[in-house]
Amino acid sequence: MQQREIIIIGAGMVGVCTALALQKKGLQVTLLDSSEPGTETSFGNAGIITPSSLIPFNNPKLFKQLPNFLLNNSAGFRYSSRYLLAEFTTMLRFLSFSGRSSTARRTANLYQLIERSMALHTDWASAENSPASLRHSGWLKLYRNSKSFNNAQYEQDIYQQFNIGTQQLDAAQLHSFEPGLKDIYRHGVLINDALSVSSPGSLVKVYAAQFQRRGGELLQLKISHLQKLAAGWMIAQQCPTDEIAPLNCRQLVIAAGPWSKQLLSQLDMNLPMLFERGGHREYVSADTRPLSMPIHDIDGSFVASPIANGLRISCGVELNKHSASHSNTQLDLVEYSARQALDFADSASSQWQGARPTMPDSLPLIGATKLAGLWLNTGHQHIGFSTGPASAELLA
Repeated sequence: MQQREIIIIGAGMVGVCTALALQKKGLQVTLLDSSEPGTETSFGNAGIITPSSLIPFNNPKLFKQLPNFLLNNSAGFRYSSRYLLAEFTTMLRFLSFSGRSSTARRTANLYQLIERSMALHTDWASAENSPASLRHSGWLKLYRNSKSFNNAQYEQDIYQQFNIGTQQLDAAQLHSFEPGLKDIYRHGVLINDALSVSSPGSLVKVYAAQFQRRGGELLQLKISHLQKLAAGWMIAQQCPTDEIAPLNCRQLVIAAGPWSKQLLSQLDMNLPMLFERGGHREYVSADTRPLSMPIHDIDGSFVASPIANGLRISCGVELNKHSASHSNTQLDLVEYSARQALDFADSASSQWQGARPTMPDSLPLIGATKLAGLWLNTGHQHIGFSTGPASAELLA
């Protein structure tokens, strides 16, 4: 049986970037997933790559926000009580990282990943002539009142600390930047250096095609189980064929996002992974007044990203089991809020719901495990697009 050099499980942004980074080191890499590249978690990304994502959710402001979060009625944050009880220890660990010194360290780590990832994205995407290419668009954070704007001073101070270029805008300036916005915003903050892409899933496919053109192997199959061998690993598939028998490799990388926890549980490894579930709706219409850049309505708890002839409206987070059934409540709430701000199609042309993997410290797991030949690159919360390339380079 052929033994491959390296197999990566997971063909989202993180997995595909890992394949490219290892390939650039001269290694023979096989990338496998049960789905096509960029069609799961990465597909649901808002398509924004920004240094302003450096602040982890569990920061010193979290404790002041907890009373409102516990009401469990906002578009920005929801939770399953049963899930939180089941993950009580992990949630306590998550909260324990909210102190100032911990947040400062983790913010610096995330900034380094994002800064390097932006450079790698620019390099990799520039080699392609594709409609999925990156836009140097900027990224606009919007505030409907002065209270929410003033509450964001903590973020503004961190942006300044890391020399993240921003520009504060008043209501009149906002209208000149984005004429399609209705007159409901009092303040805005423009993140100058942000990149964006109209189709996140398509960019992953572009990178996957680049990997294949350079000799990489891409396989689509469903995994039944993993097994440690005397010298390497075996990946068995659910429906083996003569063409693709169980796969053997010397080195195995798990980059399967929210599916990493289930895969590793087969090996008696219990990842303390939480699931940030969320979704988006796309509205396509020739009558839509376009945005020139993605926006984040802080009070409305939605992100709106420009796509071809329309908008992608993304909601906030729900903490729940990966496999739990989805509710449309948050998407309905943010659609209502978005219609207060923008004109777009009366009904959605498509809807996506999924989960993003988060670790207690809000940092990705990158590196070797206690099992020889087994590596991890997972747990990138909702910013896998902003941290994936550098995480891949670091692992390689």
